[in-house]
Amino acid sequence: MHKTPSLLLVLLGSTPGVETDTSQEIDDDTTPIPSQVEAAIRADTYTRWVFEVDAVGGRTLDAETSTAIPQILTQLVDKPDGIAFVSDDVLEGQLLWDDAALRAIAEATFDDDAGTDVHSTHVMLLDGTYTTPNVLGVAWEHTHVVLFTDAIVSFCAFGPGDADRVCPLVERGVLLHEIGHILGLVNTGLPMVTDHEDPDNSYHDVDSDCIMYWAYERDGIVQYVQNQWSNAPDLGFDESCQDDIAAIRLR
Repeated sequence: MHKTPSLLLVLLGSTPGVETDTSQEIDDDTTPIPSQVEAAIRADTYTRWVFEVDAVGGRTLDAETSTAIPQILTQLVDKPDGIAFVSDDVLEGQLLWDDAALRAIAEATFDDDAGTDVHSTHVMLLDGTYTTPNVLGVAWEHTHVVLFTDAIVSFCAFGPGDADRVCPLVERGVLLHEIGHILGLVNTGLPMVTDHEDPDNSYHDVDSDCIMYWAYERDGIVQYVQNQWSNAPDLGFDESCQDDIAAIRLR
């Protein structure tokens, strides 16, 4: 069984000002999977997956993030022509981002012009903070992802560990978590083979060793990396998440 997810997904479930419909449960056998989710997982129509990256001036993804995440996803989804991050537009920044501002900038800047056989996902690297300040990333409509890069730096720059090592790992973890929502994981559009949703934190995995755990989109991911800063964290999608993706990929 899966519920209709919030339009805007953040760590810890629902957020003030964002509507969450939990009033209806729909049988997995009859509920259509969102087209964007199938497009990301299968190769029927789209054989390549491109992440179109728009960024407020000077902000870029860490080079290892741009390499590591496609390697992870290649093991999960069917994209024979590859997966890549492609830099695109320079965005205007602002100090505070609410839901309306995020939707507006996404609609104005997502080009989705990589080609007819290419599935595109929009990634925006923004300055400032979200209306919930310790939220480091959000995703919605199985299409748009935001990383609040200033917030990531402000959280990861303090505490144990080398900030130059911690910050890129935090960025990678938050981005992978949001891509999990893009893929519909944990009751956000992709049916669960076995129930692994945290009953206390909707749309997040109950397993703290999974990147879809509720704490890994806020400062929880910072604390995790800082506590293990001498070793790259091995947080990824757990077996339950992998099974959910495989069920659609192999269907």
